[in-house]
Amino acid sequence: MCFTARYPITRLEADGFGPLDKVDIRLSRTLNVVTGENATGKSQLLKLLYASTRSLSDRPTLTKEALSSVIASALTGVLRPDQLGRLVRRVQGRGRASIRMKYQGISESLAFGFASNARSSVQIEHFP
Repeated sequence: MCFTARYPITRLEADGFGPLDKVDIRLSRTLNVVTGENATGKSQLLKLLYASTRSLSDRPTLTKEALSSVIASALTGVLRPDQLGRLVRRVQGRGRASIRMKYQGISESLAFGFASNARSSVQIEHFP
C-alpha cells in the first residue's frame, strides 16, 4: 500500500520555501484544490508535498541522517535548483526554509529545514 494512501497528509506548514511564506494548510483526505495567480507557488507547493512524502514512502526505515540526504536529493531532483539553498525565499542576508508535514494516523510529523547556503542535505527536526 502506498504511504500517502495509508497515511494521508493532513497539514502542511511552510515558511521561507520559495514564494511560500508562513503557509499553514489543512488538507482533506479526499480532494484538495490549489488555485492562485501565476508565480504564487502552486507548483512548488505540489512538488514539495510530492518530494517529501516520496522520500518517506520509498524508504520507510531510514535513519535521521540518511533521510536528510534523501529529502534534499528529492527536492533538487523535482524542483531542479542549482543547489538546495536556492529554494529558500530570497531575503537580505542568510534565509532559512522550514517545512512541517503532519500525516493522519502518525503522531510524529515530518519537520525539516535548510538555509540558503545548503547544498545537499536538510536538517531533520522530527520524522515519523
